[in-house]
Amino acid sequence: MILDFLSRYKIIIWIIIIILALATAGFIYYRVAVFQVTSTNPANGTNFSAGSITVTMNFNKDLQTNNPNQKVNASANIIKNTQIEGNKLIINLINLQINTNYQIELQNMTSTDNQVISSFVYKFKNNYVPYDQLSNDLKKQFQQSTDKGNTEDPALKATPHTTSTYSITTEILSQPNAKGKTINLTIALLVPNYEQNNTTKLKDYKTQALDYLKSKGVDPNNYVIKYFPTAATNL
Repeated sequence: MILDFLSRYKIIIWIIIIILALATAGFIYYRVAVFQVTSTNPANGTNFSAGSITVTMNFNKDLQTNNPNQKVNASANIIKNTQIEGNKLIINLINLQINTNYQIELQNMTSTDNQVISSFVYKFKNNYVPYDQLSNDLKKQFQQSTDKGNTEDPALKATPHTTSTYSITTEILSQPNAKGKTINLTIALLVPNYEQNNTTKLKDYKTQALDYLKSKGVDPNNYVIKYFPTAATNL
């Protein structure tokens, strides 16, 4: 009886081992043989905190480089350019707005052995995240994209900032602007539609926003500033 029990027990153990071995082999085959996205940097579903950023998508096989059927589409005009480096697809993003959800869809991505991913969706939200809460990869990108890698710029510390009359946000650029900065400021004056030509109110709200920046050590003359409504630009 005891010997029979031990024999059956050994058989069950061997069956379990074989099942695990087959499952492992199947997983390895799937990861190696089936063309797929293996990882993204930053991760899918990440909260960004920048005006521009680079997304890298890693595949388990090299990509074709001159296939016109391969497409990278976005839910807004945020793609500056894309490039393929072996098994990596690098997507440079710009014009990201705070508190906005975005989606990037890859279509017909094709490996060098002609396997095709018909569709892959990457989602993220550009949401304000304090610098010390960013992932190490995002901190590195943030440092590389700011003026000389300097995250101590007073404009970055002072924004985003919103009151009942104005909102100030920062856009991080991939290249220096006309004033040698990799930072643009956007000031939105919060006037109702029917008062967007009220120059007195626009000038008052604009002054409030500029006074706030000055109080934080930001010299507005050193930055490219975009105003909304645009009628406030030359007031």
